[in-house]
Amino acid sequence: MSKLFKLKNFLTVNATADYLSAVFEEEVTVADVLQLAMEKHIALSINLINHAKARIGKPIPSEQAKLLIFLHYPGGMLNAMSNGYSNPILEDKDLSEEVKIAAHRALAELGLNDDQRQALESLTYQLPEGTTISLGYKGQHIPKKNIVIELDEPMSVPSIEGIWDLPLIGAETLDLHNTFFHTLLGGPEIDLVSLDGTWLVSENNEQWAQLQNQSDKNTKQEESDIESKYYPADGLPEDAVVIIRQKEIQRFVDSLSAAEPKAEKPLKQREETTYLHIIGGLLKQLTDSPRINQSAVSTRLIEEYGTLDGISQSNLDKKFAAANQAIKANS
Repeated sequence: MSKLFKLKNFLTVNATADYLSAVFEEEVTVADVLQLAMEKHIALSINLINHAKARIGKPIPSEQAKLLIFLHYPGGMLNAMSNGYSNPILEDKDLSEEVKIAAHRALAELGLNDDQRQALESLTYQLPEGTTISLGYKGQHIPKKNIVIELDEPMSVPSIEGIWDLPLIGAETLDLHNTFFHTLLGGPEIDLVSLDGTWLVSENNEQWAQLQNQSDKNTKQEESDIESKYYPADGLPEDAVVIIRQKEIQRFVDSLSAAEPKAEKPLKQREETTYLHIIGGLLKQLTDSPRINQSAVSTRLIEEYGTLDGISQSNLDKKFAAANQAIKANS
């Protein structure tokens, strides 16, 4: 690791490709780095040079997150509400503890007992026949992490800056795919749209941010009506720079180094000569007795340690010969 690399907080994607090329002694391209990121081998970050507007949230364990329950009326929402039926969206504060417990278990795909099933069915009592329900969380659910990102309420849209990590759970994933497949590989442009918005996460994972765009509609809404002014951004800011933290690059390099089997280093000439002197000296001491010769030593070694690498008749004969020669040459 270079001294200059240690001093840097991050590298650009291009610089990361150059650094990994030097470390691995093989060509690593920008496309390689982005593919590694898409496959979750290395994490990307973004530097918000000109700041950005965002809603801030925090991660909540799924089993503790606030719920949303949607009522699906058979004749449509407007028809049902015109006939005096309730709002089709039930929030956490509207639900009994029994319903919450049953809903959380259902969302976690755990089995429900009869009482819990009845608690959920009770939501459709006195509603039009055929009304069904669907369960969800009030926030961005991330199943792999078993968390829900709950945005701050009441709604506020502060300006954020600096380096944030890309969790690749929303529109930021589409931006990455478009850069890789379209810009770098010359493939089709990605025209998909993510309804989840564009997400960033702080280095310690304690703060999450959903980027916001400001509406350009010329409305006469009150200044305090912030919800009419902002909506979730459909991509990363064009003036932001995608980077990789220095610590993340080092973690990635270390992970590959740990996975590689360590190659055995060949003995240096001086080391090999030293070992031959030791073997030759011990062999001479053992065979000084008329009862023990070199053949007997070999036989005993094979009997006791024949399962170990290097303990074979042919190898012992070769090593003993080299050891005897080394002793004679220096006597």
